[in-house]
Amino acid sequence: MDSEVHLRMARDQGVLWWFVARRAILRKLIGTSVPNTATILEIGCGTGGNLPMLAEFGQVCGIESDPTARAIAASQQPKIEILSGALPDALPLGNRKFDLICLLDVLEHVEADGNALRVSRSHLAPGGRLILTVPAYQWMYGPHDVVHHHFRRYNARSVRRLAEASAFKVRYVGYFNTLVFPIAAPLRLAERLFPVLHASDSMPPPPINRLLKLAFGLERFVLPHLPMPFGLSVMAILENP
Repeated sequence: MDSEVHLRMARDQGVLWWFVARRAILRKLIGTSVPNTATILEIGCGTGGNLPMLAEFGQVCGIESDPTARAIAASQQPKIEILSGALPDALPLGNRKFDLICLLDVLEHVEADGNALRVSRSHLAPGGRLILTVPAYQWMYGPHDVVHHHFRRYNARSVRRLAEASAFKVRYVGYFNTLVFPIAAPLRLAERLFPVLHASDSMPPPPINRLLKLAFGLERFVLPHLPMPFGLSVMAILENP
């Protein structure tokens, strides 16, 4: 992503509805997916917004390819190891293994996504888990994806197929960010059909931000127990057998 996008993310990651509610959902899922004092790796940690949450569950390492984002993450999280690297061929990890690896809206940025998953699995301990989130539905691909340098979007079936081809055991795959979908999907489609309508990922007015955060955050009480039939994103919990 461009440096301007990373700077905007660093500014908004503590308050924007999407970041805050997604972390709440991930916190709930991770709490049931890892042992106490786990070793955790976030690949593509960006400006570091998820790292303090992940550190609640064990020892955390972050990897980020963009120097601007990496510098922000290192300055804000000085006690967390943050390395320079990228999928699939430039992870500076040697033979290190982790109990949990997080690829949170990262895989869509990697052209060779299958290789990226296979390399990620090679750094999981036996029985370790990988939590993956990606944007949903190729028909929604538009200016937002171009600005964020996405190669593609996914659906639940394509994520399952990719995970199984990478020798993962699929523990869960399904959609999330469902309650906001009826509002956001038509807007994304309109932007695709009429790019001039594209709006930046700016902070909405506080009342709307609170409402969106509440709607999205409610999903933490049902995922992954009740699979959602659709959503703005796909989530998978994968295991290294």
